[in-house]
Amino acid sequence: MYAYIRVSTDRQEEEGFSLEAQEKAAKAYYQILLAQPGNELLKWGGLHKDGGQSAYKKKFKDRTEGRKLYDRLKDGDKIVFCRLDRAFRRFHDAVNQMEEWKGRGIGVHFIDQSWNLETPSGEACFRIMAVMAELESRQKSERIKDALSLKKSMGKPVNQKVPPGMEKIGGGKNQRYILDKENRSIIRLIKFYRNHCELSYKKISDALEKCLASRERRAYISETHFKDKREWTTGRVRKICDRLDILMPDGKPSERRKVWNKYTRGGCYQ
Repeated sequence: MYAYIRVSTDRQEEEGFSLEAQEKAAKAYYQILLAQPGNELLKWGGLHKDGGQSAYKKKFKDRTEGRKLYDRLKDGDKIVFCRLDRAFRRFHDAVNQMEEWKGRGIGVHFIDQSWNLETPSGEACFRIMAVMAELESRQKSERIKDALSLKKSMGKPVNQKVPPGMEKIGGGKNQRYILDKENRSIIRLIKFYRNHCELSYKKISDALEKCLASRERRAYISETHFKDKREWTTGRVRKICDRLDILMPDGKPSERRKVWNKYTRGGCYQ
């Protein structure tokens, strides 16, 4: 008998049904099966753990340990899952995989349910729960998308990537983006080169590198051979130019100051 356990996120590991808790439940269930008549020769085949693996995005055979277990299974073996949603989050994946295992005589056990999948009622219950597991995942995905969209509209970080010309401040729920004060003079120079001198992105990058090299009294870095070492690459300049209406808006100094204060104090950032 093999056991398969899974968590999809670190938060689930800390707050939900952790891998450790699933492992204890699987081993305790093995002892229960071992005590039943006819299972005296049942051997423990091992434990397969998938941490950080989504059952909604990946089929059972596409997960790291899921694939290893699938390849190890032989006709007549048994698999134990703590719950249905630890094994499957997609209806078709659940049904197709169960049909395959059923044809090979592989026994499947779910600790939280006492289903007999060899009966019509047991198979119907399994299919209904598989549909509900997929529905739960879809609803959770929609809630996450809505939450991320709301955070983005409020100027709060949604990932580790910081937009060009911005910086991240605060911690936890108070994290937000503000305009990067340190690079404000560089952004103003980029705007001058782009709008008044009509230079290309590459020429702006070269001009900035010459200015910085002279100021810092160092050798000029050629973007062709040392692209990763140059701070203001062509790509970074392009991203700044695409956001100049936010980073360095047009208008009178008083109007620009209002916009600057709005974003610096953590106002709406889109």
